[in-house]
Amino acid sequence: MSELLENITVEPFLLSFKLAGLTTLILFVLSVPLAWYLSQTKSRLKPYLEAVTALPLVLPP
Repeated sequence: MSELLENITVEPFLLSFKLAGLTTLILFVLSVPLAWYLSQTKSRLKPYLEAVTALPLVLPP
């Protein structure tokens, strides 16, 4: 069992955590202002922006 644990490297796990953290930060910075804008505006673009933001819910990866 210890041989198996010795062969596992930590680098893929660290890369996954770094990528998840960076993605969360970027999407948070982009999504909060967009959500505020969509809640306050009566622009003609609002339905289109709402449709684009709902696409991940409708189309699974």
